[in-house]
Amino acid sequence: MTDTFDGHTSDYNRLKILEFALNTSSQGFVVWDQDQKLVAWSQKCFEFWYQPADLIRPGLPMAELILHIAKKGAFGKGDPQRLADLEFGRVLKAGKDSREEFTMLDGRIVHVQRHAMQDGGHASTYTDITERKQLEDEINHLATHDTLTNIPNRVLLMDRLELALARADREKTKVAVLFLDLDNFKPVNDIMGHMIGDQILRKMADRMVSCLRKTDTVARFGGDEFAIVMTDVVKTIDVTHMAENLNKILVAPINLGSKEATLGASIGIALYPDNAKTAATLLSLADEAMYVVKHKGKQGFHFTQTKN
Repeated sequence: MTDTFDGHTSDYNRLKILEFALNTSSQGFVVWDQDQKLVAWSQKCFEFWYQPADLIRPGLPMAELILHIAKKGAFGKGDPQRLADLEFGRVLKAGKDSREEFTMLDGRIVHVQRHAMQDGGHASTYTDITERKQLEDEINHLATHDTLTNIPNRVLLMDRLELALARADREKTKVAVLFLDLDNFKPVNDIMGHMIGDQILRKMADRMVSCLRKTDTVARFGGDEFAIVMTDVVKTIDVTHMAENLNKILVAPINLGSKEATLGASIGIALYPDNAKTAATLLSLADEAMYVVKHKGKQGFHFTQTKN
């Protein structure tokens, strides 16, 4: 009797420890049987399901739970039953060995991992990965954007330029690359100081952004050098108008509180496929064209004369 009692006690203790571990875990854990009915779950699941604990019960059909969740607006606006049916069908189609991510109503991002079991049911884990995704986004942003101006850097611009060239081939359009160097930035930076110089770079970047179309990209290449990619160019005159607008807006005086600075920009332009076939060559030709403007007295633009 003693051995049996001790064995039951040991099993009971192990079950309590397991229950404690599941309910204090940062993950949600749930088990469904082969008929998509609820078998077991952890307390954390209530948070992911938007449901109070008293609504969750053994044998609860998955379809019924999804309907409750749909009524909370988790799947968007519309008829909850229709949305629930669509979601239930999608989950079944995804399979018992699958993974996915979804965004909760409060903006948190949850990763769901489903594991098939031998009896035909499946177990799922729910993990809040919001912080991880935010960190990944921050790292990606730092890798592809200039930290001073918060506009794209060379890496992102080159990526978008390559995509733009491929699309231009498909759609029989052109791509323009404009290389800009701010005029008189160095003496202003030396006289007014680097903090003022940083303010000027941010203001000039904002002005450039204001000139762009939705499909265009401006990037800082370092120092006072910038580059712009214009996509879906049909007429060269559109590029001319862009350069004229840039020259006009960038030469306007910059208000720095008690001080004022006037710069401007020298702009070199190269076109795809007229002047070059590769992204690197386009940038190089636009850079060379920019120096033509510099040598002619600055504040203007010049199209490269190199033919492809």
